[in-house]
Amino acid sequence: MGKKAFLAATRAVAIIGQVGVVKLYTHYLLPAQLGRYFFFLTISYFLNALVFIPIDYFQQAEVFRLRESGSALGGLLKLNAQLLSVIGLIFLVVSLAIAVMDRELVGVFSLTMIYSVVLYASTATKNFLNNQDDQVLVVLMLIAEIPIRIITFVVIVNLGFVGPLSLLVATAAAPLLVGLAALPRVRSRFRLFKGPDGRTSLSAVLRFGAPISCSSLLNWLQLQGYRLILLPLGYAEAVGYFATTAAIGSTGMGGASTVYQQIYLPRIYQTAGAYLRTYLKGAAGVIFVVLTVGLILRVPIVRLVTNGRFVGFAWLIGYGILIEAGNFVIGALVVQLSIANNTMAQVKANIYGALSVPLLFLALRLADQLTVFTIGIPLVVAQLIVVAFLILRPEINPWKKSIRRMEALSLS
Repeated sequence: MGKKAFLAATRAVAIIGQVGVVKLYTHYLLPAQLGRYFFFLTISYFLNALVFIPIDYFQQAEVFRLRESGSALGGLLKLNAQLLSVIGLIFLVVSLAIAVMDRELVGVFSLTMIYSVVLYASTATKNFLNNQDDQVLVVLMLIAEIPIRIITFVVIVNLGFVGPLSLLVATAAAPLLVGLAALPRVRSRFRLFKGPDGRTSLSAVLRFGAPISCSSLLNWLQLQGYRLILLPLGYAEAVGYFATTAAIGSTGMGGASTVYQQIYLPRIYQTAGAYLRTYLKGAAGVIFVVLTVGLILRVPIVRLVTNGRFVGFAWLIGYGILIEAGNFVIGALVVQLSIANNTMAQVKANIYGALSVPLLFLALRLADQLTVFTIGIPLVVAQLIVVAFLILRPEINPWKKSIRRMEALSLS
């Protein structure tokens, strides 16, 4: 009980720290600069969605298998070395091609690539430690990243470099430095894996990772692709206002959903999915409370977290809450699909969601209704499409009598 309370408290501290970071960069950067920053982040996340996320899912699953079979982690380390070698080669080729056209773009491309690799390394490290029962250390790492990010950004700004790239550098520096500090603990955990190196075949990685890669890429397009669409069309300032303000709502909803998931998500596994209906009822209650409080207190929250220029866009908090609420519900539905061994349903749902976003943006553009206040409509609708598609699957549908009987048995 004490450990759970500590984890919940430290997560709350991490959320407060993230809010403090928003306050800092909205003080120094203009909305258009923030729009370009989020554009660079989206480009960085592409490589993670396509390659790094499925690789990490694979290797985290392999860690358990290797430990039970008495094997060392040498095979996974070689896999990572090969992966980074290929990424490095691609980076050099693309950098040379970009340098021929525009040398200034090489710096931007380099930073986005570096951040992609740092994000992967940091996430993989945290996932490994978390799976080795080092949850407290992982939360402390998340908290430690916040002051490092703030200090790095302030130092860069005081050196006279104020812009989206200065924030990107600070964003990459924090997990890199914290990850380096955690290396001794990672090495000590590696030593627990004794025996010959476990073998990892590329074909196994591809078979395992292809559906995950497809889903991750589609989810990236669905929720972040709007930045790639709107920046070239001249909406950098609108993207800055929307992404910054909506992120406040996402942070609040994310904090509430994390606590709820930590307590109740294991019950879906324990009851082989029979608890899902009760879980969704509770999730709906959490979403309603966060959305109500967020919208009622939207103005003081935005004024506290940002500066005065964002107050007029306080309603955008609602979009962030609803988008993150979609992730909250979808996470439970995906667990149910995994139990039913039907992960391809998620891919189909993400296809529909990803296709709906550009079509809705096109409709808003043609109707001359594309503004900072309507940017979130395609994103929320896409989340609703994904949720509706998944929740109506036969193995999930909470209105089916068979599902309700299973729930009654699990709770009796």
